[in-house]
Amino acid sequence: MSKEVWSFIETEKGKLHDTAPKMASEARRDSRLFNGLPCGIIFCPSTSLLQELGPYGMEKIYFFQVEGNLQPEILAENLCSLASQRHPEIILFASTPVGAELGARVAAKLGKGVISNCVDFELREGNLIARKTIFEGKASGYFTWLSDPPYIATINLDSLEAVKVGGKTRPEVVHEKFKKPATKTTFVKRWKLPLSEIDISEAPVVIGVGGGVDKKEFMGVIENLAELIGGVVGGTRIAVFNGLIPVERQIGATGKFINANVYIPIGISGSNRHTVGIKNVRHVIPINISKDAPIFKFAEVGIVGDLYEVVPNLVEFAKESTVLGGLR
Repeated sequence: MSKEVWSFIETEKGKLHDTAPKMASEARRDSRLFNGLPCGIIFCPSTSLLQELGPYGMEKIYFFQVEGNLQPEILAENLCSLASQRHPEIILFASTPVGAELGARVAAKLGKGVISNCVDFELREGNLIARKTIFEGKASGYFTWLSDPPYIATINLDSLEAVKVGGKTRPEVVHEKFKKPATKTTFVKRWKLPLSEIDISEAPVVIGVGGGVDKKEFMGVIENLAELIGGVVGGTRIAVFNGLIPVERQIGATGKFINANVYIPIGISGSNRHTVGIKNVRHVIPINISKDAPIFKFAEVGIVGDLYEVVPNLVEFAKESTVLGGLR
């Protein structure tokens, strides 16, 4: 019988979480280490959601039919019960708030160790080894489990990638009976944190301002763009000196390191003091009037032009895209 590699497929408000297709791909990728079977565990209202996972190569999905978002305490109880019956080789969770808590709860209930924020796995002499970044990404650490399977791990969000396989697979769907045990906690309230209150080091989209922004009144336009694309505004040391941003929003050697998916530096030349703080950013899209600005060395694509013309046009484009459902 093939060893099963499980990924927890997170949902939110009856829809797949952004990490869902990525975790499906992660299960497929890691199953190759064991010649195993990539499997998913999902708690959701309908099997219709499972069709969205078809392109990512999952071969079996354990489906619990439930309504609404459940507390990790309840999810862990059902997941552990299933793991005790099916004996998977490894159970993977995305390093989201829910995934991190659920991974810890499952490990505790099963009496296993958990390795958090993994970026890769390998087999050495038959032992599964997890790699994770340490010292703010300057080095890698290698860890292993001292217990028997299932091995439990959370996956660093920056290392996750949704990869479609050739052709659309039809996974076997196994319907599992959901149990709602007595709990010691209850959900009280959920609210969306205003973008202005998100720490810049945790924001998925960041707009940076630099010395090229020499009109303080223009910050309203930039903040409008940030709101439209779901981002926060930070910047360079000179932007702090000029009163454009507070010091806690400074990015760089004397400020904060950011881990954004997208960083849009506006009017920033790209000195080493600043760029050291953006080395973990996935996509850098600069706006600068000089095509020779060093910041373009970090970019996949950029805009050479007057920021006072470019940014208002981006605001209009973002407004139209938001109306049409193209953003967020």
